[in-house]
Amino acid sequence: MTVKQDLEKQIGCPVFEIPTAPPSVPGIRLHTIFMAAIRQAGGRVYDGQEALRADSVGGRITAVYTESAARERPHRAQNYLLATGGILGGGITTDHLGHTREVVFNLPLHAPDGRENWFKRRFLDAEGHPIYQSGVPVNHRFQPVNGGAEPIYENLFAAGGTLAHCEPIRERSLEGVALVTAFKAAEMLRQ
Repeated sequence: MTVKQDLEKQIGCPVFEIPTAPPSVPGIRLHTIFMAAIRQAGGRVYDGQEALRADSVGGRITAVYTESAARERPHRAQNYLLATGGILGGGITTDHLGHTREVVFNLPLHAPDGRENWFKRRFLDAEGHPIYQSGVPVNHRFQPVNGGAEPIYENLFAAGGTLAHCEPIRERSLEGVALVTAFKAAEMLRQ
């Protein structure tokens, strides 16, 4: 009998590991598995490069530019997955005038109008604060949309804290939302 099986028998329920972000041991293990799977499928991972902007032609993204050694470097692919994080992850920025902006593709956002509508009166309001629910609206295929269900770019998908109406910290679903929506968006990429 393994240690896991013995523990499950003693407590009377299944035991499983919940991976959190690196540098936790489960997070590092999951990160290593993901990176190997991406490379095995022919994908590339560029760590430590900040995405700056994108080019598009006829409803398709043609390149995403990253900052690399004091110059911009274009990355070309068939499809792109936006997972830059929401307001707390740096994928959405704000300014002193109350404007919100998605930083790479300049996508339309679901966000409260004006700074006076960003926060509720109570600091720990049970409904959370509207600014933290800001994000990119998507269709059922996780493609960013502008008002309807039609995608803005046919080869762009979004996942994680970047998504509109998602407040993973208050919901206590941070890694769960990121993992599940990235998995579903990746399924859509293959269709």
